[in-house]
Amino acid sequence: MPAEWEEHECCWLGWPERRDVWPNQAREAKLAVARVCKAIVEEGREDVRLIVSERCLEEARAAMVREGLLDRGVEILQLESNDVWLRDIGPTFVHNEEEKEASVSGISWRFNGWGLKFPPWDKDDEVAGRIVSSLEGVPLVDCQDFVLEGGSFHSDGAGTVLTTESCLLHKNRNPGLSRGEIEAKLFEYLGARKVVWLPSGLVWDEDTDGHVDNFACFGREGLVLLAWCECGGKSGACEQCVACSAALEVLTTERDAKGRKLEVLKVPLPETQRYTEEEAQSIEGGTRTAGERLACSYLNFYIANEAIILPGFGASADSQAKEIIERVFPERKCVQLPAVGRQLSLGGGNIHCITQQQPKPKMGRST
Repeated sequence: MPAEWEEHECCWLGWPERRDVWPNQAREAKLAVARVCKAIVEEGREDVRLIVSERCLEEARAAMVREGLLDRGVEILQLESNDVWLRDIGPTFVHNEEEKEASVSGISWRFNGWGLKFPPWDKDDEVAGRIVSSLEGVPLVDCQDFVLEGGSFHSDGAGTVLTTESCLLHKNRNPGLSRGEIEAKLFEYLGARKVVWLPSGLVWDEDTDGHVDNFACFGREGLVLLAWCECGGKSGACEQCVACSAALEVLTTERDAKGRKLEVLKVPLPETQRYTEEEAQSIEGGTRTAGERLACSYLNFYIANEAIILPGFGASADSQAKEIIERVFPERKCVQLPAVGRQLSLGGGNIHCITQQQPKPKMGRST
């Protein structure tokens, strides 16, 4: 699996509509997705393929027209899904190292609603296969015997995979597989040679059981960005401080697939944000409560070809996080979308969660 900073063919996104997930009938979420599309196309210099259900086609087209994007960087495809999280339900694209010509394949993992939490997910489980089937010359790799979400792992493109025990080892994913057997799957399908296991992700990211993409990611080979709680336990025992320290201990003692010690760069978490009474009540089915904590993190960003598309939360740490990430990716423009960060967090994820990159084909290392 290539690193996310390698060149992309395009980016896949979906159109939100679930009223039991999004406040206000997903109105703000739709605006947020449109703004992310605009930033990827105009700042990231990357084409977008937007999957939309039949009932929302005209609405999505109108939104893209308003942004000046329809047929100017955004292609809309009719494809049914249960929700918008293309990182988790879309295909994982990998380079075909054994081929004589540059090519990629698309892996379709089994999706089970983040551990049987958010039914229905039947359409989501079909999205990856349908996307790959629509792409000429891209083989489908069927891995429907293994539950895995794209947000639960990161690749450095050089054989190292970063993940969390709280998610991949949870009994609600692959209860019949041992840790070693799960590692073997990652080795086989992602071309990994080393898995670095963090104990957990964000402690309040209960929807995903602690996806790594909301907590830690590679900034380049040998460098891991780690979300960091800076409260210092001032408000009493802080579970997130404990989780951050545990992750730091692993990262400073582990080595990557090339045998190198990992450099760790801390990125502050935004101040705690919670569902308001109005937001919680506008989500159908009573799935959220007022005061419930949002799983906000600056590391839930998308690396486009020429830009970093970064969430903002209207928090005091916004500018500090942007400055840190700009230093890590000096060759890319860092575009922070202040309102988008909170709007997407209300649905349980963020910019990285709603995007899935399709890499440019390239010759494999073995050829």
